[in-house]
Amino acid sequence: MSLIADETSDIGHHEQLSIFLRYFDETKKCPTEQFLCLKLMISVDAQSIFDKMSDVVQEYGIKWENVVSICFDGASTMSGSTGEVQAKFKEKNNRSFFGHCYGHCLNLVLVDSIGRHNIVTFNFFGNIQLVYNIIEGSCTRHAVLEKIVNLTNTKLKTLKSISTTRWACRSEAISTIKDNYSSILAAIEEISSDINLLTAAEIIEALKNFLVSMRNTEENFTDIYYKTIQMCQNYGVEIPQLKKREVSTKIVRSNNTQHYMCSKEEEMKVSVYYSTLDHMITMTVLSTAFDLNSDMLKTEINLLKHTDNIPKGEKNKCGDWINWLTQSNCGRETIFCNVFKALKTFMVISDRLDSLLTIFIEQELAYNINIDDVIDTFKNFTPVDRRMEL
Repeated sequence: MSLIADETSDIGHHEQLSIFLRYFDETKKCPTEQFLCLKLMISVDAQSIFDKMSDVVQEYGIKWENVVSICFDGASTMSGSTGEVQAKFKEKNNRSFFGHCYGHCLNLVLVDSIGRHNIVTFNFFGNIQLVYNIIEGSCTRHAVLEKIVNLTNTKLKTLKSISTTRWACRSEAISTIKDNYSSILAAIEEISSDINLLTAAEIIEALKNFLVSMRNTEENFTDIYYKTIQMCQNYGVEIPQLKKREVSTKIVRSNNTQHYMCSKEEEMKVSVYYSTLDHMITMTVLSTAFDLNSDMLKTEINLLKHTDNIPKGEKNKCGDWINWLTQSNCGRETIFCNVFKALKTFMVISDRLDSLLTIFIEQELAYNINIDDVIDTFKNFTPVDRRMEL
């Protein structure tokens, strides 16, 4: 038999190690893969992974001499021949054979040959990811898509993000957009109509004013600095000493050509606090990313309203606007809003997660389960009779 394992992080940012068993089924006369369990990993070093898999081997009564092969991805922690998981398995059975997962190999070939070097497919998948970011990046925009799906009486499929390591995820992402294409177009049009550039400009201007007020108020820095000092003292963090600036060797006539920091507080205020705020307030950061002038924007919107050749009507398509923008020399500007991560839940109890995964993955076995046997078994687990007398 062969052990197959792969580790990944779930939506709760926990490392999970999935373990499968591959063996020859005498009844079916063919190799069979069966899901065993999912193990929560606290650490993902070679010893921790091997210990988890060793526990599974003992739990299921598998003999080490029967493990003729092991299959992992190409990560050095798994496939390394010196001190890594593969080497530790061979210490138990030196005749075991390591195989690099063909699924991972195929995915690497597809990503390198198609996903990166072909400009057409690169742009195509970029557009797929852009649609995902726009709609799923906001609960409000996702609600717009759900509303349109309900009005059209169609079934909504959750949009998928493009994965850089799983080619199958790209197929799922394309499939969901294909199945919801008309609803997605309608949702994007409604979302585009709700974008208020003037409001965005006002928010950016308010942010600039707030940063300026932080820069000009001495108490803001003092409050932050002493709270930081207090936190360092509470947690035993050593505060770095004041940096001693080298004295210039040049002969100068004036004593005002060099400035020396008198304290750590002054050093942090001048070198870090003021420097960071100045960098954000000036054209370097905010003005480069959000160079919007409210008065100029109002003027441009008024001019746009009185332009004769713009696409008009409530039913005009996004493509009409794109063609108009492309053909004219007016230029385009894009404003990206903050992305709020959707709230996710994670099932902490590992046994329940294993059971649900087993039912989902091994559906053929699940279909053959006798429900009455399950009820009888559950009944015997508890001393109280749960059956209601009819």
